[in-house]
Amino acid sequence: MKKTLFLALLLLLTCGLSTAQQQVVYSQTYSPVPAPTTPTLYTSTTGGVLTAQTYRLCITYFTLANNESMCSTDTSATITTTGTTSTVYINAPGAPIASGMGPNVVGYRVYVSAGASGSEKLQTMTAAQCTLAASSTAACSITSGYVLNVTMLAVTAIPTASTAYSPEIGRAPGISEAILGVYVHHLAWTVSGTVSTCTTAIDSAPDNLTWSAGGVMAAQTCTAGGAFSTSGVTANYIALNVTALTSSNGTASLTVTYYGDYSSIYQSPLRGYFIVSGTITPAATSAAIQTVAQAFTLTGLEPTDRVFLISQPAPTSLCPVTSVGVAAVNSVNLYFTVLTAAACTPAAGVFTFGIIR
Repeated sequence: MKKTLFLALLLLLTCGLSTAQQQVVYSQTYSPVPAPTTPTLYTSTTGGVLTAQTYRLCITYFTLANNESMCSTDTSATITTTGTTSTVYINAPGAPIASGMGPNVVGYRVYVSAGASGSEKLQTMTAAQCTLAASSTAACSITSGYVLNVTMLAVTAIPTASTAYSPEIGRAPGISEAILGVYVHHLAWTVSGTVSTCTTAIDSAPDNLTWSAGGVMAAQTCTAGGAFSTSGVTANYIALNVTALTSSNGTASLTVTYYGDYSSIYQSPLRGYFIVSGTITPAATSAAIQTVAQAFTLTGLEPTDRVFLISQPAPTSLCPVTSVGVAAVNSVNLYFTVLTAAACTPAAGVFTFGIIR
């Protein structure tokens, strides 16, 4: 039976057989789109269906990929109407002032209520109210004013977390690694502020077009600072992909840095010392006193490597692990010595291996 070992930790110490090189390939900081400033507005007693009320409102920025900022403060955004046919006009907020925020912020959405602060609900976003933005989910263009002249909606509340970032979250432009032959991939991330949800991965593609999500590195949780490394995977193109990023206070930022270890094309493949951990569930042995081998997938293992066991779960006393060795490319053998004539199931759990190359 084979079980895949997922790399939990990888340390590389160059052994002098070839000169390992390290190159920072990509570093990106994702900055939150700020909440808009309180919009300016005015009212008319005609043209709508709004009754005599004191209304409050706030607006959010909206991105091309349908991500949304926190709502603007509504402290001063109150307005009183009279009669039963009033209309409220809201001036366009314009693009965020912060440098670099403009390209992916294409619109805004309007939240209104006649209740307390924070009780605002999302209002109708149609061509009758404003010029619509280019986003696939309805929002008003940041250069278009908004007309509230219809019966107010009372369903969707204001956002409790911001998903709007610059640059837009998602897959970054692809980076060619075909010539470098990067063999060990590292990803590190730092967080400033409170990040509610965050996942990041490294995608792969043969042609910079056909992408495999997590093809080089599966999704990692990045709500707090951390790092992860993986080896044994090569790709013609790689791309950083931040698949989720939200901030409960709308002020948190994320910086992700990728770099790869590679050796010169004139040298032998990268050499060093690796530590690899993974969860293994061995199969039951046959009913006989014997030493048996079970093979498990260990991605990146080469036939000439030397492998040894650093740690393991508490062994089953009647069939402990007594040896370990390379089975084949990407495959490691665990040898269990069965001390009973009955069948025995070795202990499952996290095994940590050292690899000398």
